[in-house]
This record gives sequence, structure tokens and C-alpha cells, in this order.
Amino acid sequence: MGNKVSPNLLQTAATVKKFSHFNESDIKKWSAEFNASYPSGYMTEKDLQIIFKKLFPFGECNRFTLILFRTINISGTKTIDFNELLIAHSILRKGSIFEKLRWIFRLYDCDSDGVVGKDEMIKVVKAFLDMIGASFDVDVDVGRFVAGIFDELENKSGFLTFDDFKILAGKKAEVLQIFEMFD
Repeated sequence: MGNKVSPNLLQTAATVKKFSHFNESDIKKWSAEFNASYPSGYMTEKDLQIIFKKLFPFGECNRFTLILFRTINISGTKTIDFNELLIAHSILRKGSIFEKLRWIFRLYDCDSDGVVGKDEMIKVVKAFLDMIGASFDVDVDVGRFVAGIFDELENKSGFLTFDDFKILAGKKAEVLQIFEMFD
């Protein structure tokens, strides 16, 4: 019940266009910039850490970038190519609510088992707050915050399915606000 996409699916320009909400000229320009920055054709987890360390110089970025890297790296190759980055960017910037929910659910689903447990949500929220906390005035009891989210569940199972997550997102917008600052 994993959340992986076949690497072969990401290879064709038609597939990239299908998964992107951007026009072809922008995609070509961004691709050229990506290839100039990453001549190998891919970026590593360390490359992503460097980017986020520049964005949040006073925060601890490594844990969050590891989670983010895993979510973007849908091929599971341990490197991010331009197509994977474009798909993530496209979903987060211009995707439908369903696409954004699905992507954010995958972010929280750290072990890719198709459900999100309290420990996974705590891990992601804590990593995010550790990254931004020194740059923004944020004081959140992560355990209490996550417990409040799980208290909203009707099934009281201790984990979220994607269907639970969709319902919960309608009730508690803060579940989705983790990426608002990047708009």
C-alpha cells in the first residue's frame, strides 16, 4: 500500500506535461536552470538542505528536508530529477485541493504505508517548527497540537487514512497550512 510511482512513468515529456500546471516555455526555462545548477541532472538530499539552510539560516533544516526529499523523490532513486521537482512544485502551487491533500498526506506518511500515525505527524510538525521556529515567533506544544487533530477523528484508531485526512482537512485548516509560507 505504498506511495511510489514507477521511475519509467516520469521519463516522458508528455507525462511531465500531464502532471504539470505550467506552460511549456516556463518548463523549458526552469529545466535549463535546473540543469545549469545540477549538471548531473539530479539533486541530492544535501543539495536540498543547502537550499533550505539559505531560506531558514537560524533553523534546524536537516530533519524537515529529509522528509521533504522523500516526498518529492517519488521514483525512490535517492535523487530528485527535474521532473519530480516540477511535479511537486506544480501540485503545491497550482494543483487542485485533492492533489495538494494527496501530496501533503504523503509528506506526513513517513513510512509510506498509506496511513499517518500520531508519531509520524509529530515528527513532521516538529521538524517543520524546528526549521522555522528561530525565524518566526512560534510556540506550539506539538504533542497537544497533534492530539487535538487526532481527537477530531470519528474512528479513534490512532491513525489517519487518506479519507480521514480529507475530512479532517475540511475541519482543521492548520493541517494544510504547513506550506502556505512558500506561496
